[in-house]
Amino acid sequence: VSPGAWSGEELRHAATLIATAKKGNGGCNCLSAQVVVVARDWPQRGEFLSLLTATIAAQPTVPAYYPGAHKRRAALGALYGARASPVVGASLPHTRLTAEDEVLLLDCGVAGEASFDGAALRTEAFCPALAVVQLPG
Repeated sequence: VSPGAWSGEELRHAATLIATAKKGNGGCNCLSAQVVVVARDWPQRGEFLSLLTATIAAQPTVPAYYPGAHKRRAALGALYGARASPVVGASLPHTRLTAEDEVLLLDCGVAGEASFDGAALRTEAFCPALAVVQLPG
């Protein structure tokens, strides 16, 4: 997401596109969003990430059906610990969900800083996990 002065509607639209790309087929989709990149100093960064989280929560959650998806999500959650935030979404009637079906936001930190953890960037998650990376500036 490029920094700049975005209108509220533009922020909502971008959040909807990313959330929809992540939640389709439970994150088990070749076109699924894997990483959100934002500028650390972008004045609207917090607003955008809050909108993204709210949009993920508002969209229905479907099961992550692909073999190994739950294990990959659990492994990323364990790796990121407190920097992993599950986003509980709306549920559809007659759908059996587990905690591993919910999108897990992974805070990678700021690229180039000592605390940056880019482990989630080394392989495609193919599960309901979404890495968030901040760039300096």
